[in-house]
Amino acid sequence: MKTEELLTKIQLQKQKNSAVGLDIGKDSVKVVELVREGETIKVSKVDLAKVPLSSGAGPGQTQIIKRNVANLLAKNQIKTKDIIFGINGQSIFVKFLDILPVSAENLEKTIRYEAQQQIPFSLEEVEWDAHLFETPQGKEQESSPYHVLLVAIKKDKLTSRRMLVEEIKLRPSVLDVNTLSVYNCVRFNRNFDESKLTAVLNIGAESTDLLILKGNDFWMRSFAIGGNNITVALRDKLNIGFDEAEKLKLGMSLDSPDIKEAVKPVLENLQGEITRSIEYYYFQQKKTPLQQVVTEQAGSDGSATSRDTSAQGAKQIDQILLSGGTSLMQGLDRFLSENFSTEVKLVEPFRMLHLDEEVAKRLDSWNKVLFTTAVGLALRGLSKSYVNVNLLKEQIRLRKMGYQRLAYGVSSLVLSLLILFGASTFMRQDYREKNFRLQHLKGLLNTFSTHHAEIEDLQSKTKLLSREVKALSNVAQNRALWLEVSSELQKMLPDNLWITELAGTISFDISVDENFASKLDLQGKATSYKDVNSFVSKLKSSTLFTEVKPLSSAFIEEQAVGEEKKEKVEVVKFSISMKVLCP
Repeated sequence: MKTEELLTKIQLQKQKNSAVGLDIGKDSVKVVELVREGETIKVSKVDLAKVPLSSGAGPGQTQIIKRNVANLLAKNQIKTKDIIFGINGQSIFVKFLDILPVSAENLEKTIRYEAQQQIPFSLEEVEWDAHLFETPQGKEQESSPYHVLLVAIKKDKLTSRRMLVEEIKLRPSVLDVNTLSVYNCVRFNRNFDESKLTAVLNIGAESTDLLILKGNDFWMRSFAIGGNNITVALRDKLNIGFDEAEKLKLGMSLDSPDIKEAVKPVLENLQGEITRSIEYYYFQQKKTPLQQVVTEQAGSDGSATSRDTSAQGAKQIDQILLSGGTSLMQGLDRFLSENFSTEVKLVEPFRMLHLDEEVAKRLDSWNKVLFTTAVGLALRGLSKSYVNVNLLKEQIRLRKMGYQRLAYGVSSLVLSLLILFGASTFMRQDYREKNFRLQHLKGLLNTFSTHHAEIEDLQSKTKLLSREVKALSNVAQNRALWLEVSSELQKMLPDNLWITELAGTISFDISVDENFASKLDLQGKATSYKDVNSFVSKLKSSTLFTEVKPLSSAFIEEQAVGEEKKEKVEVVKFSISMKVLCP
């Protein structure tokens, strides 16, 4: 099987006509909506909201960010709940690796095995995903190793970001890595010469994402130096407030002696991190023979390299591309150009996108480079990206299973109610018909009272019909009781438990004054013993059931329903016996 077919099988995506990318930063929130029009990608909506710098961190800032997101979507009339958002590269474990050729059937299992070996945490503690790169042209696809990108994040680091968007009623469909979103945006917009070695610096408020690109290969790293470090340096050196220092950072040039002196330590640290990154990149190339694949991660600093198929060049960068809010600081481009002896320019995130007049005017009020990450996220939703990972993959799978169980439960309940309603309607009609006949016979008795023999015959018929009416009344009462039993069971069902079989006997007689019990057996399935125990406890506390006895329970494996990948899951199969109290 060819690599393209494997990519289709493992990373299948639905082609959508629109997508919304939401970039949630520490100092601003950016939203971009892209629409597919034939072969053209159009920018439908674009907007930005600043987060007050004085809000600080913690719950207060989280609430402000949530309000900003909700206001941005409402202001731009973005009604979709499916959004794509990203997470900072510093929180992510990244690893490039090669997998020896295996059959298509075993590839997914092999990737999971490698993930267990490479990710420094248990897979139960993380959300992870993998991207399978295409085999380079000119190589035998059947015998070439598969080149894979592993991405993972601890679940506790993911929860707060995911809950932030879910609390404002959004339904995140993709959680990408901001560094990869920048890469996808730059590649899509052809912002660099693929024959040159290019460094992309996405300088945010708290961290910087660094990409080194050449052709289809890339190297990535994130480090904790950002715009806030420069702002704090200005604040401390000039003895001013944080907000004032932030305005000074974006309004003054590095050519100013006071500014240059204040931020010199931060810029030297930034230069040092970039220099070490370039040296490490070349170090990886030396370790790898020509035309081989690089599969190393740069220790604990979060860097990683993809494969390099070109000859080793000089230890220099041919050009630097700047992105992020801090890239707008006057004189920063000149500082980098002088220290690295190379061309420095801004990323053009909208270069290959169609902008109508209204959107173009809106963008004129901001610097376009601020939207690099948001554009990359939105492109991810239109399958116009080069690296595709989704750290919500498992969450989405569980969400789909929940929808399926709910659909099955509702369908079963509706079907049961229709059957009971139909039976009840038939019984009422039959009851009215026989009652009418009974009343008619009583009239005949009064009319023909002189005819004793005929009266006795009619009385005999009356008794017979009375017994039939009584029997029908019992049946109707029992039907109503079954409906009550079904309704009570439905109320008690936990979310992750469903009934597969319900059987029993109820002999209800209206001539008996005291209550008596009828037998009821049920069987079902659940995702855990905890749900089964909870269900049994509710049955025992009900006034409708007595002598509740769990008969059996056991784990079994079943095929997940509705999934394209035939995956087996473990469920608990159980059976319970009880008696029903008949009023």
